[in-house]
Parts: sequence; structure tokens; C-alpha cells
Amino acid sequence: MRVNEIVYHAMIEQEMAEAAGTDVRAAWDPVAQVWFTTWSAVPGVNTEAPTLEELQAKIQVIVADLQEAANE
Repeated sequence: MRVNEIVYHAMIEQEMAEAAGTDVRAAWDPVAQVWFTTWSAVPGVNTEAPTLEELQAKIQVIVADLQEAANE
């Protein structure tokens, strides 16, 4: 990871947590060229996407699905 990616990573953590309704951390994989979840307060939130926007959308769907499954 380059320094600017690390700084950007730190800046997006709060934004991603708000979007998903939970704490989620993500990192950039420069080899695979994807953002991926590194940690989540909700077990099972493991995904990747080429952009942060796509990652946020995937996280929202996964969290909603996990919450729905937990309520069944």
C-alpha cells in the first residue's frame, strides 16, 4: 500500500461504517486492484470490489441479509 492509499483508507473507515450501519474496515490490494473488507463488527461481512462505492453497496446488502437471517 502506498502512503496516500493508507491515508485514504483511514478517511473512508467512518464513511463505510455509516453506510453499512456497523463498523467495517477495508484495505486496497494493489495486486488484485480491489478494495476488500479486513474487519467487521458483524461476522460474515467478507467481500471485495474494484471501487469503494461498489464495496459499500455490497456491504450494505450483506449486512441486511445477515440481519434478516438472524431474525428468522
